[in-house]
Amino acid sequence: MGPIAAPIIVIATMVVVIIGLNSRYQALGGEVSQLEQERRELLQALGRAESRWARMLFPHRIEAALTRHRIDMIWPDDRLIVRLSEDEVFGAVFDRSLMRGEVASLSRGR
Repeated sequence: MGPIAAPIIVIATMVVVIIGLNSRYQALGGEVSQLEQERRELLQALGRAESRWARMLFPHRIEAALTRHRIDMIWPDDRLIVRLSEDEVFGAVFDRSLMRGEVASLSRGR
């Protein structure tokens, strides 16, 4: 009985391990699918938010918001506006890949 029991125990143990691993892989696959869906939803929300911000930056919308909040402001005289190029702000040797979109782009050479 000893020589027959050892292979049966090894096979049974392997079956249990394989079933456990398969179950774990399926659970992880479901979690990955859920996270991918959440990522898609967040990217859509980001796109909508960026679109709203872009629309709010039109001069007529800014003026409407100022009027709505009873803020009396005027646009600055062009002589008072200071324009800086990227080189003036970041230096001549600047790697744009370091920004990763977190800093607003400045017009070059103005």
